[in-house]
Amino acid sequence: MVGMRGRIGGLVCAGALLLAGEAKAAPTALLDAPRATAVALAGSEVLVGRPASRGAARIDGVPIGGGPVRAVARMPGPRPGQLGRPVVIASSAQLVAAVVEFYGERPIPARTQLWIGPPAGPLRREVDARFKTRTWLPVTVDVDGDRVLVVEVRVPDFQFRARVLVPGAPPHVVPWRGYLRPPVALAGDRIAFVGVGTAAPAVKVVDWRTGALIERRPDG
Repeated sequence: MVGMRGRIGGLVCAGALLLAGEAKAAPTALLDAPRATAVALAGSEVLVGRPASRGAARIDGVPIGGGPVRAVARMPGPRPGQLGRPVVIASSAQLVAAVVEFYGERPIPARTQLWIGPPAGPLRREVDARFKTRTWLPVTVDVDGDRVLVVEVRVPDFQFRARVLVPGAPPHVVPWRGYLRPPVALAGDRIAFVGVGTAAPAVKVVDWRTGALIERRPDG
């Protein structure tokens, strides 16, 4: 999970966007957010996740064209003394999904949560997992339309699984028996990921409903 957080280490530059119609225009800073831990684009806004007061985590919407910051969600800490921070945010025009970790005194998350809701807010808590044996912990998410893909890891054997959440239906575990780990992308009826294991690394495209391999291409 450290690696997943590392890919957002450059969040200070996340609010720098090119001005429309000017390919070489200077970047424009949108928000001074030194404590930001996750970022995503949602229409005309940049969603910024960061720790909040009293151990909570928060997500704010920052207009790309300038304007006041809008509160999207506040995720309260489950226990006193824990510190929350969003580690992954994904969005579409219909949905926002965020993985939020809460830390106590140890350097591993005491609790990991998945929050989902419309870009206007509020978000609802979909998963609330404590760090203990045989528990599936959300690691990362992707969003396509009104569907959410969540990749989870089981401790202590570090097995991964992918589930797709569709409105009006129970969560669907992708029936893939091969090697699967983040990053994983969702598009329509398919997911894509880099499979390794005993074979050479390859980008695989799989039907998330059936687990059928649709395409496989060598990685690089």
